[in-house]
Amino acid sequence: MPPPEYQLMPAGPFSLLTGPYYEHATVAAYTLVIAITDRHLNRHGLVHNGMLMSLADNAHTGAAERQNGGVMVSTADLQCDFTGKAGRGWLEARAWVNRKSRALIFTSAEIRAGGELIVSSTAICKIRGAK
Repeated sequence: MPPPEYQLMPAGPFSLLTGPYYEHATVAAYTLVIAITDRHLNRHGLVHNGMLMSLADNAHTGAAERQNGGVMVSTADLQCDFTGKAGRGWLEARAWVNRKSRALIFTSAEIRAGGELIVSSTAICKIRGAK
């Protein structure tokens, strides 16, 4: 089970397939955790990089939406640097907002397994309805 301060993240159809995710937000950051099971692994027994990108994307958009009063955002750009590997167990994705303009929110995130950094990521999120 996740730490007690985490709540089950509301999920759309795709996140139901890749989750469940648990979320916790503070003023400084938005954090997701997920328990990695066999269905998240590639044929080598490691977390599939597509799964890591999905986790990063959820963290980036979660941070951006909370910083923007809950207004929905869409990912316009997502960059991931894979710096380590992980297998079964808990992953933590922590994201924060670096800058916000009228139409875009720039975020950074890190994914860790057992405290070890396995992904560094940046994203640009487009604020829905912004011109």
